[in-house]
Amino acid sequence: MKSDAPGKESKVRSALKGLSWRIIATLTIILIVYVKTGEI
Repeated sequence: MKSDAPGKESKVRSALKGLSWRIIATLTIILIVYVKTGEI
Protein backbone atom coordinates (compact mmCIF):
# COMPACT_ATOMS: atom_id res chain seq x y z
CA MET A 1 0.00 0.00 0.00
CA LYS A 2 1.24 3.45 -0.85
CA SER A 3 0.87 6.18 1.71
CA ASP A 4 1.56 8.98 -0.77
CA ALA A 5 -1.17 10.84 -2.60
CA PRO A 6 -1.79 9.37 -6.08
CA GLY A 7 -0.39 12.33 -8.02
CA LYS A 8 2.61 12.91 -5.77
CA GLU A 9 5.99 11.32 -6.44
CA SER A 10 8.33 10.25 -3.69
CA LYS A 11 11.49 12.27 -3.15
CA VAL A 12 13.63 9.30 -4.16
CA ARG A 13 11.74 8.75 -7.41
CA SER A 14 11.88 12.45 -8.22
CA ALA A 15 15.63 12.55 -7.55
CA LEU A 16 16.23 9.47 -9.71
CA LYS A 17 14.22 10.96 -12.57
CA GLY A 18 16.19 14.19 -12.33
CA LEU A 19 19.48 12.32 -12.31
CA SER A 20 18.52 10.11 -15.24
CA TRP A 21 17.50 13.14 -17.32
CA ARG A 22 20.82 14.83 -16.53
CA ILE A 23 22.68 11.73 -17.71
CA ILE A 24 20.61 11.51 -20.90
CA ALA A 25 21.12 15.22 -21.63
CA THR A 26 24.88 14.98 -21.03
CA LEU A 27 25.24 11.96 -23.32
CA THR A 28 23.18 13.71 -25.99
CA ILE A 29 25.41 16.81 -25.86
CA ILE A 30 28.55 14.64 -26.06
CA LEU A 31 27.12 12.80 -29.08
CA ILE A 32 26.21 16.04 -30.87
CA VAL A 33 29.65 17.53 -30.23
CA TYR A 34 31.32 14.31 -31.43
CA VAL A 35 29.27 14.25 -34.63
CA LYS A 36 30.00 17.93 -35.35
CA THR A 37 33.72 17.96 -34.50
CA GLY A 38 34.83 14.34 -34.83
CA GLU A 39 36.41 14.44 -31.37
CA ILE A 40 35.24 14.49 -27.79
